[in-house]
Amino acid sequence: MVEKQWKKFLALIGEVRDLAAVLELLEWDMQVNLPENAAAGRAVQKAGVKIAIATGRGRTGVGKGLLRD
Repeated sequence: MVEKQWKKFLALIGEVRDLAAVLELLEWDMQVNLPENAAAGRAVQKAGVKIAIATGRGRTGVGKGLLRD
């Protein structure tokens, strides 16, 4: 039973890490490599990832209430 819970926990942590990496990449892109007229689109993408984290609508449903901005 504990092993199953541990595996689930590791999957959840992995998803949080993946979503955080996506946010970091989008933020970097906005600062360094942003194509002309792309700021609005990147902002929408960042908001979508933040919503996925905050609502737990990622692959495993992790993140509900974790994002504080």
